[in-house]
Amino acid sequence: MSFRKSGLRPIVLSTVFALCSAPAFAERPMAVDDAGTLERGGAKLEFGWSRDDAVRGYEGAAGFGPIDNVEVEVGFGRAKDRDADPDAKIRAVGAAVKWVPLQL
Repeated sequence: MSFRKSGLRPIVLSTVFALCSAPAFAERPMAVDDAGTLERGGAKLEFGWSRDDAVRGYEGAAGFGPIDNVEVEVGFGRAKDRDADPDAKIRAVGAAVKWVPLQL
């Protein structure tokens, strides 16, 4: 039985690629909000710190559910690029209203 006809080649190549791949790193879980909203009268606070190479920063958010299926949120973020060239500071402020009519 030859190497090409046995179907072993794709398995060997897949294994080699999987073993040579770099690890994956993800942001904190609440960076992408879930599909639901807060219940009426509910509130939340989120805070996170991140580092990406020479850029370090933090972000925060506060949310409130004024009525059913609606969430109002304000957020902020700051980061500093500690690299020698260019040295930059990033500041962000935002607001959002989320309406999800169908929730399970």
